[in-house]
Amino acid sequence: MSYYVTNGCVWRDEWRAYTNAAYPTYSPYSSDCLSSNVVTFNIGTSDGLDHTTNLPEWVSIQMEVQDQARVTRRVPLWSDFFGNCTWASNDFEYAFVQQFEDHFGHTFSNTVTWLPVGAVTQTVTAPADLTIGGTNCSFWHWVVDGREMRFFTWNPGANPVENIMMDTYHVATAHYFLPPEDLVVSSEAPYEYELPPRGTNKCLTGTEIICSVGPTTVSGGPGIRYLYTNWAGTGSVPPAGTDPVVTFTITNDSSITWNWQTQYRFSVSAGTGGTVSGDLTGWYPIGASMTVTGVPNTYYSWLRWTGSVDTAANPLTLTNDSVMSIWATFQEDLATNNTPKWWLAQFGWTTNFDSEATDDQDGDGMFTWEEYRADTVPTQNSSVLAIMGIDRTNGGARVKWKGGAAARQYVERRQDPLSTSGLWQAVYTNDPVTPITNSITDTNATGDLLFYRIRAHRP
Repeated sequence: MSYYVTNGCVWRDEWRAYTNAAYPTYSPYSSDCLSSNVVTFNIGTSDGLDHTTNLPEWVSIQMEVQDQARVTRRVPLWSDFFGNCTWASNDFEYAFVQQFEDHFGHTFSNTVTWLPVGAVTQTVTAPADLTIGGTNCSFWHWVVDGREMRFFTWNPGANPVENIMMDTYHVATAHYFLPPEDLVVSSEAPYEYELPPRGTNKCLTGTEIICSVGPTTVSGGPGIRYLYTNWAGTGSVPPAGTDPVVTFTITNDSSITWNWQTQYRFSVSAGTGGTVSGDLTGWYPIGASMTVTGVPNTYYSWLRWTGSVDTAANPLTLTNDSVMSIWATFQEDLATNNTPKWWLAQFGWTTNFDSEATDDQDGDGMFTWEEYRADTVPTQNSSVLAIMGIDRTNGGARVKWKGGAAARQYVERRQDPLSTSGLWQAVYTNDPVTPITNSITDTNATGDLLFYRIRAHRP
C-alpha cells in the first residue's frame, strides 16, 4: 500500500511505520525520498504480525522534516494517515557538523549531530597529532563557519578545543598540516626590528615566507647608530643579499641572519688658518682606522689637535672606538713685533717681512706694525689712529679721535704727561667693531691743564 505524507516536503531521513496491531514495536521502514512526498511499503505476513484482528488496520508514520540545506529540522512525534502531526515541545534542531581537513584541502571524518536550538553549547575536540596518508600531521587551527584565525608562524594551542553555542547551524573544521619547518632568525642589533621575530619560528611546509627588517638605521644614543648591512641564509633562504625584505618558499629547516654594523660619529673641523683632509666628519664602523691631516694656509703653521685628543701629531691616525670630535688649530707666521705675515701680504709685501713691518710706507707717523695693532691701513696716510681735537664743555672735556674698526680702543687722561709719579687714567674703552671716527665727553675732567691719549690693541 502507499501512504502519502502531506505535512512537508521531505529531503532525506527515516520513515518509521507502525500499526495498531503491534504498536509500537513495528520495525522502522527507511527510505530516501529526495523528490517525492510519497513513501510506499507493504504490510503482510512477512513482518511476522497478525493482521487479521483489530481491523481496520491503521498505520502511523514518524518522520523528520528537514530543509533543503540540511541545516535545520523539525521532528514530529507521530503523523497519521491524514497528515496530522504531534510535535515535540522543542521540535526545531540545528545541524552541527564536525570534520577534519588536511594540508591539501581534503575533507574527511565528517560527522553530523542534531542539537536543540540555543540550548546547547557544543564542545569540539581534535587530536593534536593525526596520521594522514602515512604522514604524521599536527593540528593547526579551527575554522568555524568559515571564520578562521591564521597565524604567521606555527603556534597551535596546547589543547585544541572550541566551545560553540548552538544559536544556528555550525560547521567546525579542524585543520591539519604537515610537520612544520624551523626558521631560525638571528640579528646583531641590540633592538628587535625583525619579522618574523628572533628565535625559532615554526612555519608551514610549502608556504611563502616574507622576512623583513626595518628601520635600517637605528639610533643608539648621541653619536651612536646601528646600520643594517646585509643578510645571510641557509636552507630555503637564499644564501646572501642586502635587500631588507626577503621572500621565499620554505621546504626545509632554514635560518636567516640579519647583519648590522655599529657606528660612531666622528667630527673633525679646522680653526682659522687652515683646513683638514683625509677621513672627514661622518659615521664610521667601530674599530675603523681614520687618518686626518691638518693643512695650514699660506703664512700659517700647524699647531696641534684639540678636543677628544690633544696632540701635535700630523697626520693623525685614530681607531674608532668611541664618539670623537677633534679640532685642528693653526698659528700665524709672524714678522717682528708680532705682525702677521698674512696681514703684510695683503698689501703686497711678501718678502723682507721684518723690514716692511718696521717701515712707515704711507708717512702718517705710524710704523706698519703699529698700524696692524690699530687696524688702520698702512698704505693710506689718512688712515691713522689719532686724536682729532679736545674741546672744553660745561660738562667736562669732549675728545674726538679716529682709527680702525677691528681694534679695541682706549681713551686715557693725565694732568702731567712728563711726570713719572702720575698714571694714565682710563676714561673710555671702545670695543670693536668701532666707527672710524668717535667722540666722548669726559665728565670727570677737572683742572686747567689736561692731557689725553688714544691707544689700540687687537683683541
